[in-house]
Amino acid sequence: MIKKFYNYLWKTRFAHYAIVGFSSVVIDLISLFILKQFLGVKPVLAVAINQVFIIIFVFCLNKFWSFQSHHDTSSQVIRFSILLAYNYFFAVIWMWFWISIMGLHVYYLQFDIGYLLARVVSIIIAVSWNFFLYKFWVYRLPKNIDSNNLA
Repeated sequence: MIKKFYNYLWKTRFAHYAIVGFSSVVIDLISLFILKQFLGVKPVLAVAINQVFIIIFVFCLNKFWSFQSHHDTSSQVIRFSILLAYNYFFAVIWMWFWISIMGLHVYYLQFDIGYLLARVVSIIIAVSWNFFLYKFWVYRLPKNIDSNNLA
């Protein structure tokens, strides 16, 4: 049963997507922490800055590894950019709401990590819709290409 489920996740490319997602979350949180704690950048600006790098990382790895999409890059960039714009504004507004409006502050050791918690929750929410949008909209095969004939 577990092996069958694992094979299904690997076959549908969800496992690849999850690996890319997990690694991007780790890079996202580390870069956010460095920007805030060591460079003194405010959390809202820090998330706005680090998202640029995370976006490029996620697009390239999902395109070529997770969804093995080696065609139609210009259309994919447009669709990805639309989804990206929504996710980007969602992340920034979410951070603004929880830090600036709600005053979320959680201390661990000597660090305020409330902004990291807010970021993790926003990532979890975005992941819930991103896999399906990537698979069936962003990286989908154009109607004139037969998936059986791809090399």
